[in-house]
Amino acid sequence: MVITDRDGGEKRMFVGAGHAGETWSCVVGGQDDVMVDAEGWGTFRTLGGRISVYLPERAANALEHDRELHRIVRETAEDTEELRA
Repeated sequence: MVITDRDGGEKRMFVGAGHAGETWSCVVGGQDDVMVDAEGWGTFRTLGGRISVYLPERAANALEHDRELHRIVRETAEDTEELRA
């Protein structure tokens, strides 16, 4: 997670050598993906006065799948309520 209450910027952070070569996706904040280097470091960005949250791409994809599933369930429940009315 990268947070700033001033100007935007970037932070080089160590996420672990076990993550070398992975792509991390920004799931909050709308920033570009980050490629973790061979030593486990990545450069993570955020806009001024904002927060950006990054997850390994496979976790971000699972999160997006869960969001889509929740949306479908919510819409189905709403449709069911409309049919009952």
